[in-house]
Amino acid sequence: ENTFDDGLFLPLFDENEGAVFVEPLVEDIIGLGATSLMVASENVGKSALAVDLCHKLVTGQTWGGKRVHPGLGQIRALYCAFEGINSVRMRFRQFNRAELDGAVDLLDTTQIPQALATAEARQGVFEAIKLHVEEYGNYHLIVVDTLAEATPGLDENSTDLGAVISWTKQVATMAGGHCLVIHHRAKASQGSRGHTSVPGAADTIFLVDPDPKDDAAAILRISKQRDFPTKGLKLRFEIGCHEFPQKNVFGSPYTVPVVEYTSEFAYDVDGPTARERIVEYIAGEPNGEFSGSQKALAELLEVSQKTVSRKLADLVADGELQKIGKTYKFLLPKE
Repeated sequence: ENTFDDGLFLPLFDENEGAVFVEPLVEDIIGLGATSLMVASENVGKSALAVDLCHKLVTGQTWGGKRVHPGLGQIRALYCAFEGINSVRMRFRQFNRAELDGAVDLLDTTQIPQALATAEARQGVFEAIKLHVEEYGNYHLIVVDTLAEATPGLDENSTDLGAVISWTKQVATMAGGHCLVIHHRAKASQGSRGHTSVPGAADTIFLVDPDPKDDAAAILRISKQRDFPTKGLKLRFEIGCHEFPQKNVFGSPYTVPVVEYTSEFAYDVDGPTARERIVEYIAGEPNGEFSGSQKALAELLEVSQKTVSRKLADLVADGELQKIGKTYKFLLPKE
């Protein structure tokens, strides 16, 4: 005998309920009510990328040339720093405080001994975020940094990690936003560490790897995309350095890493690097000399002024350019 009533079945086409379109938070990249996984090796800038994404969203800037949803009002972000909470706080301090006050919150993970390792702990964090959303409004981006530190004691090869990713999707739906989870790459692997249920539960996966053509650069690539036709898009960036006016006991300024993009999202970012483009430009100038505006050169090459300044300094240090006053002279033979 059939013990199920008609409530078990859904109509394929219904004007009032059923399937809904996924609204993008960032144009064709990440969606509302969805979860993404940023998988990266050590020291390629995954946390710096996440901090920068928060800043881009709450200030209404594009990310890699992709626009932010225009109808959400003030974008708000929640950063759950289970790894290096003080480091994350300092990274946000590179930005204008007036831009971030009330727009970015930091979850006090020191008050959550079990982090997200148990269903009970996850439910407690869920309720805390829900109360905050009800009082202050939606979180359009929630960052979990990192999955390993957020799940102490869990066997990374069990399905429990997949349950955590599924929980982040519930949080994203409740908060009216998107949840980005930072995860470590498995050693000698093209994928993420741990059970296959982790990437399986994510809607979007970003892989971040060093740029094989430039030791100073890295490339973010979309390797999985459930809701948008942008699988395979890439974004090239470098990690620069923001100096604070305060100095340490040796007289050196305190610093934090800062993301400097050298491309927009594209399927092919494997063209000349920023360094190669600067060398090509100066080599083509009369007498192989450049004494113009670094800002104008940055705009011409479509990179940041900080990138131009750093690359010029690197080229001088490597003996490819000679600096005389404000003039940079090309030293290698022209081809």
